[in-house]
Amino acid sequence: MAATLPRPPVHDSTLLTSPPWTVAEGIFNLRSLGGYPIKNCPTKSTRSKWLYRSAEPSRITPKGTQELEHLGIKKTFDLRSEPELDKMAQLTPLVEIPGVERVFVPVFRKEDYSPE
Repeated sequence: MAATLPRPPVHDSTLLTSPPWTVAEGIFNLRSLGGYPIKNCPTKSTRSKWLYRSAEPSRITPKGTQELEHLGIKKTFDLRSEPELDKMAQLTPLVEIPGVERVFVPVFRKEDYSPE
């Protein structure tokens, strides 16, 4: 049986499009990590629209790349493990997004904790 990319989530334009979520075509679950309270400083919260998180970007479109540029995203930190990247490479090439530096900082270097 041939390996296939995991199916993207069904996109419902009424879901995941209002803060903290934002849209970059081809990237799922993109959202700002701002607005969360700071434990040791209860009157303050994390800065909005400064740090984002998302699912893996292999399906990003040219429009999605423009949207990342508009958000000011210039660097990504890839937290996937080496086995996860190897598995993904069998399905689709690793995506380098023009204008965005990718920094490999795996949370687990050798373990594969991908959903499949």
